[in-house]
Amino acid sequence: MEQLTRLLQISAEEWGISARMARWLFWLPVITSLIIIGLQVNRTIFRFLLEEDGPAEWLTTICFILAGFVSVRIAFNRFRKNHPWQAVLFIGVAAVMLFAGGEEISWGQRLFGWETPQDLIDLNDQGETNLHNIGILLDITNLAMFATGLYGTFAYIANRRLHFAWYWDQGNYLFVPPFFLATYFVPILIFRIARMTIFTESNFTLNRLAEWSETVVAVGILLFFWLAFLRVTAPVSNKPVAKGLA
Repeated sequence: MEQLTRLLQISAEEWGISARMARWLFWLPVITSLIIIGLQVNRTIFRFLLEEDGPAEWLTTICFILAGFVSVRIAFNRFRKNHPWQAVLFIGVAAVMLFAGGEEISWGQRLFGWETPQDLIDLNDQGETNLHNIGILLDITNLAMFATGLYGTFAYIANRRLHFAWYWDQGNYLFVPPFFLATYFVPILIFRIARMTIFTESNFTLNRLAEWSETVVAVGILLFFWLAFLRVTAPVSNKPVAKGLA
């Protein structure tokens, strides 16, 4: 616990927020995930929160879309700072985030009530207007989620040896989520490992918990990109990047 406290303190100082806020951000996904798991005793609330087009799914969509827009702003900053490859990278990230947001709600199919084209019904595991539930694309999506969880969980610890900032401008901030956000990536990592090894057959509970793990990682990605944007655009490098979080 002492080592955990120290890492949270160091990470908070690096990112210009208070240690108290860092602790809150670190423990929030742990606490809320335990609450969600406990809500299985009341399937009505559990289903309401995690059903298709429910609060969790829409929160995921909103976070992905906002993360896309923040990525565009980071890209503009990188162009202005004469780091074109970083700018191109974040334009690509923005495209992925916006695509993920659209896919999450099947591009508004249930909201607007249009029918799924027959070609997609034959291919899509859920019969919806999206691509990530189709054959090999579903496998790629699951692998991407696993990789995201793995990277976000361990990148900060690994970077204490790799030192991305030695090789790329603002590398410690643009490419490494802060330690106090690592817990937002843990649920998707654990879930994907469990699905690949133990719970290989789908059921209602697993499908709903998948939605929750996606929501948590989407919130984490948005927080990471927003803090990274504040950091790289801060006029003075050692100035707190977010006064409201200090």
